[in-house]
Amino acid sequence: TRTEDVQKLVSWYLSNCKEYQVVPSADVLTFLKLGGSSLTLNRYHNRKDGWRSPCFGDLDLQPLAVLLEAEASLLGRLQVLDVSGARGLGPSGAVQLAQLIGSPRASKLVSLNLSGQRPGVEGVAALVDAVRRSKSLRSLEMRSCHFGDAGGELFAALLQEGQEVHGLEHLDLENNFISFHTCQCLQQASRGQKLQLQLVGNQVLDEVLNAVSHGLGLLLAIVGSVFLGIAASEKPYHCKVAVALYCIALNVLYIASTLFHSFYALGPTVVWVFGVLDHCAIYLLIAGSYCPFLSVFFPGALSEQKLLVSLWVMAFSGMITTAFYRGPQKKWIELSLYLGMGWSCAGCLGEMMARMGPEGSRLLVAGGLFYTGGVPFFVKGKRTLGVPDHTIWHIFVLAGSMSHYFCVLWYCVPLAGKFNVQLQ
Repeated sequence: TRTEDVQKLVSWYLSNCKEYQVVPSADVLTFLKLGGSSLTLNRYHNRKDGWRSPCFGDLDLQPLAVLLEAEASLLGRLQVLDVSGARGLGPSGAVQLAQLIGSPRASKLVSLNLSGQRPGVEGVAALVDAVRRSKSLRSLEMRSCHFGDAGGELFAALLQEGQEVHGLEHLDLENNFISFHTCQCLQQASRGQKLQLQLVGNQVLDEVLNAVSHGLGLLLAIVGSVFLGIAASEKPYHCKVAVALYCIALNVLYIASTLFHSFYALGPTVVWVFGVLDHCAIYLLIAGSYCPFLSVFFPGALSEQKLLVSLWVMAFSGMITTAFYRGPQKKWIELSLYLGMGWSCAGCLGEMMARMGPEGSRLLVAGGLFYTGGVPFFVKGKRTLGVPDHTIWHIFVLAGSMSHYFCVLWYCVPLAGKFNVQLQ
C-alpha cells in the first residue's frame, strides 16, 4: 500500500541520516510523506549551537541523494528543487546535485534554485555539464554564489553552444562578482535565444567607480551649497528661493546617483527603485539649474515665468515617464527630454550672456557642453580605454555641474537685484 511505501522511504531516509550522523531534515520528511513534485530545502538550527547556527550542508545532502539515486520514482516526479534556503552547500554538494540533475531519471525537473550557495568553480563546472545532459531543466537560479569570472566563463561557453544544447529559458546569475568583460560575453552568447538572463549586481569595479565618482560629487555639492547659501543670504527673496531650489536639485542628483550605484547588489527591486530616483533626479537638476539664471537676469518677466513653468512641467512629465513607462523606447524618450530641457534656453541665451559677461558666459556654455558631451558615453554603456563609460559619463556630469555652480556663485548671484528686463 501507499502508506507502507511511504513508511519504507521515511525509514530508509532516517537510516541514511543515522549512517551519515546528520540530523534529518523536516523538509525532506514532508516531501516523502506528502509525495509532492516540489522540494524546498531550508537550513535548520542545531539545539546545541543555538537558533542562529545554519546546519544544512554538503553532508546533510548525502542521505537524500542516496535515496533519490536509488528510488527512481522519487527523482522522476521531482519538478522543482529549491535549495536556496540551505545556505550551507559547497562544491561537493553542488557536484552531488549535478549528478542528480543530469540523471535520465530526472526527466521532469524544470527548475533548480541554488542561490546563496558556494559551489565554487568545480561545482559550477559539474552543474553546467548537468544542464547539457538534462532534457527538461528550464530555469536555473544561482544568485549570490560568488563564483566570479571563472564560473561566468563556464556559463558563457554553455550559452554559446545554443539553446538546443542547454534548453534554459531563465538563467539568474546576479551578484556573482562577474566582471564587465565576462558579462559582455554572457550577453553576446545569449543573443538570439529565448533566454531571460539576469546579471544585475555584477561588475563590482564598475559600480565602485560609479559610486565613488558621484560620492565625491555629493561632498562637493554639500560644501558648495553652504557657500552658495551664504552668498545669497543678503539677496532678494526670489534669488534666495531660486538658489535653494538649485542646491536641493544638485544634492538630490548626487545622493540618488551615489545610492543607486552603492546598492547595486541588493536585488532587482532595490536597483529598479533607486534607478528611477537616479533618472528622475536628472530632470530635477535641469529644471533647478535654470532657476537662479532666469530669476536673476529676468526677474518678474512673463516669458521667464512661462519658461520656468514649462521646464518644471517637462521635468515632472519626465519623472512620470521614467517611473511608469516600460516600453522599448524609454531610454531614447528620456534622453530627448534631457537634451530638450537642457538647451531650451537657446531663445534667451544671447541676452543672458550679455548681462552675465564673457567669463560667466564661458562657464555657462561649458557646463552645457560638458553635460551634452557625456551623453554618447551614457548611451554606449561599455568601456573606453579600459574605463567604464558610465564612469566617464559621471565625470562629464561632475564637470558640467561644477561649471554651472561657479557660474551661479561668481556671476549670477552677485548680480541679483540689478536687472528688471522683460523677456520678449
